[in-house]
Amino acid sequence: MADKNPKSSPRFGRWLLWPFRAVLRVFGWVSLALVVLALTPVPWRIYRGLGDDGSQLKCGPEFIVVMGGGGIPSESGLMRTFAAAEAARKFPGARVVIATPGNVASTNSTAAKMREELVMRGVARPRIIFEDKGRHTREQAVNCFGLLHAGGRQPAVLIVTSPEHMRRCLLSFRKAGFTNVAGSATVDAVVEADLRFKTEELKNRHVPDVGQSMMIRYQFWNTVQIEGRVLRELSALAYYKLLGWI
Repeated sequence: MADKNPKSSPRFGRWLLWPFRAVLRVFGWVSLALVVLALTPVPWRIYRGLGDDGSQLKCGPEFIVVMGGGGIPSESGLMRTFAAAEAARKFPGARVVIATPGNVASTNSTAAKMREELVMRGVARPRIIFEDKGRHTREQAVNCFGLLHAGGRQPAVLIVTSPEHMRRCLLSFRKAGFTNVAGSATVDAVVEADLRFKTEELKNRHVPDVGQSMMIRYQFWNTVQIEGRVLRELSALAYYKLLGWI
């Protein structure tokens, strides 16, 4: 006797697989679009737009707030402390606020290591203060407002953070109550040497010569990384907007 259970029919199996196939198709088209975009300047334009909203301070900053990155050592942590030290050198009258959670009394904490990086780069230890309670950008902005808004006046604040994080950071600080705040995004230095070469120099003729193409060797892969940062940050901006934090 034939099995009349519809769940065992091929049609039911195809229906069950349809959502997975649809997801795979969408994923494939999105991946293809990202690859194509990585060959254009669009991701970098969005990245630069996130890092600069055109705001300027009305005067020199009284406080330089360096946002905690991925710890010390890490690319974001070292870049941010380096840029903060440069800003502190430019504005010698400003105090430096390290905004990252952790036990500042522990020499192994990120906050303490960021302070030592700043001191090593010439920032006097008494100039450095901490906001060590905030666990995310919103909390850090609110806590900094309570820490720096002494006497009810509005201090001039310069924020140092990664380019993709700058827009969300500035919007969060303004939402927290700051009215005179601007940003200084960390920017990677470009290698000044000419990195192009010819495959013949390596005495290898069995592979394509890509030595002259900086796009294939570096720019494409750098842009793919930038796309990941931009997508993450756009998602974070949408999340903060839904919560009313910006």
